[in-house]
Amino acid sequence: MESKFKITSIGMVCLKCGANSVDVDTRHESEDCYVEEYSCRLCGYAEDHYHDI
Repeated sequence: MESKFKITSIGMVCLKCGANSVDVDTRHESEDCYVEEYSCRLCGYAEDHYHDI
């Protein structure tokens, strides 16, 4: 699945609505994995990105 968020020269942009008001929260899922949760303040779309440590 391709992300609906993209980093641009003006910051993180939601590709669903075009807004650049995106919140990013990070949490540890386990000892070897963390999750970045992206959410758009305008349209409410959100998705999780999992990363191995």
